[in-house]
Amino acid sequence: MAKNFSHCHGCGLCTVVCPLWQQTHDVALAPHGHAKALQFGGEVNTSSLFDCLLCGACEPVCPEDIPLMDLLLGLRRTAVTRGDHTPPAQPSAPLSAQPMPQGDSLLVVDDALLQQPELSAQCQALLNTTLTADNGSDIAHALHHGIEIETDRLAAFLNSIKQASTLIVSDGLLKRAIQQWLPRSEVLSMGYALSRLPAIQHKLGSNDLYLIESRGYHADFSRMVSHYDTLRQRRGCELNLDLQRLAVATGGVGADEALLCQQAAWLMKGLNVNRIVVESLDDGAVMRQQCDLPVVHVAEL
Repeated sequence: MAKNFSHCHGCGLCTVVCPLWQQTHDVALAPHGHAKALQFGGEVNTSSLFDCLLCGACEPVCPEDIPLMDLLLGLRRTAVTRGDHTPPAQPSAPLSAQPMPQGDSLLVVDDALLQQPELSAQCQALLNTTLTADNGSDIAHALHHGIEIETDRLAAFLNSIKQASTLIVSDGLLKRAIQQWLPRSEVLSMGYALSRLPAIQHKLGSNDLYLIESRGYHADFSRMVSHYDTLRQRRGCELNLDLQRLAVATGGVGADEALLCQQAAWLMKGLNVNRIVVESLDDGAVMRQQCDLPVVHVAEL
């Protein structure tokens, strides 16, 4: 039987690693708080549910292996279905998307990256891959905001990418979902795929702060820990990892301004760096707003 919030025994580890709890000390914002509310016959506060950054740090530390991200996303869908929360307008799906030939590597980039065609092309060239015609941006939006995804739309998206030998995905939340929908496919985060290239690694140094995209990282935690620990040892760069090797999220575009400022200050505390390297354009936008250091995307190194 799949585990749910009833299996939470209250250890509080998910609370300790939650960025919202770290900045507010309000347990109602953490998965532990949601679990206790439901276990005692209450309901999860809708506003606190949608304040969650969905960074995924809670899931690797749960000793009960509760699928916390799936449960949190499910609670969001329930809130939207009941009319307790009104999500922002959803982008339109592409008119058509042809399936990729079997054996090809496929790059699935988010809308923010598509709006920078030169950078998108640079990512494609570095990874020697093909850019998908359907980037699933409407599906990523639905996942994030608790909107039910139409069965036919999801089938069309998966059909357009499922024959690829490797899927490289820039949106961490969409990457997590694709891993579940296509369990036999190799699904990589774009940041990981780029940062393992020797040409990229050689341009990192001890004066760089390298910001890992947290959602894709925590969705493949065991493999990512090894990769980024090795990267730090080889290049001497600072990483946004805490003592538990969890990726500290910036909050991303759209989060509360006070939280973004606090998170950025926390990430920079005690560090002596001259440059910030990001895997996510959203993280880059946050850090440009909160500090005066140059910020570059990993593909721009």
